Amino acid sequence: ASKQYKKYFVIGAGKHGSDAITYLLRNGVDQSAITWITSRDIWYFVRDGLWGGYKSYRKDTVKLVDPLVKCKNLHEAFLQYEKDGIVARLDTSTIPEVFKGATIDKSELAGFKSIKDVVRLGRVTSITSDEIKLEKGVVPLPASPADTLFVDCMADMDGTFYGFRVAEDFKIFDGDQINMGPLIVSYNVCCSAAIIAYIESTFADDSEMRNNLLYFARGEKQNKFDSKSFFSQFYYQNKTFKALGAYPPAIQFVLNSRTFLDAPCHHYLG
Repeated sequence: ASKQYKKYFVIGAGKHGSDAITYLLRNGVDQSAITWITSRDIWYFVRDGLWGGYKSYRKDTVKLVDPLVKCKNLHEAFLQYEKDGIVARLDTSTIPEVFKGATIDKSELAGFKSIKDVVRLGRVTSITSDEIKLEKGVVPLPASPADTLFVDCMADMDGTFYGFRVAEDFKIFDGDQINMGPLIVSYNVCCSAAIIAYIESTFADDSEMRNNLLYFARGEKQNKFDSKSFFSQFYYQNKTFKALGAYPPAIQFVLNSRTFLDAPCHHYLG
């Protein structure tokens, strides 16, 4: 901001909202000047909790897979992730409803937890000159509008997946048209797009055959951002890789892609 305000309201607890909190704290704004409005609590990935470093990446990744095998349900798996330092939440007394893959580090988490004024009264419905109206209450403005900065990081609640609707009969390759939207690789738009582009440029012009290489969630289950959606993406990603594995050049493309986090080129002895 070009001026120092007396009061800052950050609206939203997702990646953009958490980045805004980090930016303010790291640029000298005291936590007492910040109010954080979170309509829903979320799970965060903790980058330096999951991956210890360049040489230990492969071993660290086991911590992500083991709970899927050993825990009775997804709720227990996420609690185990939390114990292992892989994920975190702002309030340990409540189970977050949302997980979109937002990734932070331990220093950012410490900054989040320093914020004392966290408002959980639902979504903001309107802002007037003297108050913020929410679904479950009202928050008065302690400073004049001219001395207050509102940082709007609210997500659209339109029942879509980042603006896309993926129907049960959705096809990526559809005749002479390519329909974008679904993620082929978990929380990785760039790698998903790269794989689709590779298939389009390499395989025969056969939509059915091309579509049979790509797996992703469809319908209502695709539009829910909870712990189940993470495991759903992880599951479909592995089905896609299995299908591509039948064509060695295709899976070789994935493993050599700089857009793919697990590519050996990013890790020790890669």
